[in-house]
Amino acid sequence: MEKLRKDFWNTINNSKKISLNLLSDEDVESYKVGEDWILAIHIPRAQREVKPVYINNDLFGGTFRRNGEGDYHCIKSEVKAMIRDQAEDSSDMKVLEDFDIRDLNLETVHAYRNRHAAYCAEHVWEGLTDEEYLERIGAAKRVKTDKKPRPTAAGLLMFGEEYRILYEYPEYFLDYREMLDPYPLDRPPAVKLWRLKETAKLRVSLNILDSVQRTQEFFFQSLWMRVRFRYKAMGGHADMVCRVETRAKTIQYI
Repeated sequence: MEKLRKDFWNTINNSKKISLNLLSDEDVESYKVGEDWILAIHIPRAQREVKPVYINNDLFGGTFRRNGEGDYHCIKSEVKAMIRDQAEDSSDMKVLEDFDIRDLNLETVHAYRNRHAAYCAEHVWEGLTDEEYLERIGAAKRVKTDKKPRPTAAGLLMFGEEYRILYEYPEYFLDYREMLDPYPLDRPPAVKLWRLKETAKLRVSLNILDSVQRTQEFFFQSLWMRVRFRYKAMGGHADMVCRVETRAKTIQYI
C-alpha cells in the first residue's frame, strides 16, 4: 500500500502527467477490507482561476469533464471558455461603465424581487433599495471613477432593455423552439417537427428574465390547451384535466 501511495503522489506531482496537483494529504486515505487494501482518493473541484486541469501535457486533448459517472473529453470551445474565465472577474461580472442603472428595466427587476420575496420571506435584502439589491446579487457594481453603480454584463442581460443589450452584444437574440408531439392526433404518428415560433408574437427577444417568464406562460397555456383537446377527443376523465391544469399552474411559478 505504501508503494502504491508513493507512486500515486509521484505521478500527481509530475507536471508532464498532471498540469496541476489539487490534492492534499487529507484527500488520500487507505482502508483495509478483509484481506485487501483500498486507496480512496477524493478529487476536489478546481477553482475557476486554475481551470483547465489536464493530463499528459496536452491542453486540448487531455482536458476532461465529469458527466454523471463518466469522464468525457472537453471540446476545444469548452477549454477556451475555461481559459477565458480564468480572469479575476469572470465575463459575466464585467462592469459596463458606459451604461447606467437606468438602462435596466425596473419592471423586470421588481418582478424578480417579488419572486425572491415569495420564496424567501423576510429576507435581509427585502428592505434594500433597488441599487443596493442589484449590487448584492451581482447585477451591478460601483466603479472607482465616480462611485456610481453600473450594470454588470450579467445584470444587463438579465434585466436590461433589449435595445440597450444590443449596444453591448449586437448578436443578442433569444429564440423559442418547440418540438411538436411526435404523435399528434391530426397527423400520422411518424411526423415529428421543429417549429420556430414568431418572436414578435411571443415577445421572447427581450432580456433573459422576461424571455423565460413569457416562454413559460406560453408553454403552460399550450400544455393546458393540448390536454383539454385530448380529453375531449379521447374521452378522458374530468379530474385528469383538473389535475394537469393545477400542476401546470404550480410549475409556472417555480
